[in-house]
Amino acid sequence: MRGGCNLRFFFISARFSEDIESDADTSIRKETLEAKVRKILSSPSFVLALAVHRMRILSISAPDEDGASQNWKIALRKGRSVLRTGIEFLRTGSEPGAVAETVAP
Repeated sequence: MRGGCNLRFFFISARFSEDIESDADTSIRKETLEAKVRKILSSPSFVLALAVHRMRILSISAPDEDGASQNWKIALRKGRSVLRTGIEFLRTGSEPGAVAETVAP
């Protein structure tokens, strides 16, 4: 994860971000990543996690691709409000020595 969400969730920053940015392994085919993102966003556990906060997905765009990234625009309904967010995977490759691991909340 990178950008504002990374700073806010893992470094307790006051910075606010409305989307999630992450790196994608360049060996993962675009079609594979698209299928996995759609599977997660439509999974019962994700739908339930939103429902707990009285939210539901209104729409998910087809992935917008520019060669270096894939991103989805998502509209959520919470009460009468429509919330817009996005998910972006950057296909820039990892920095030498970079480590992928879980982070305790």
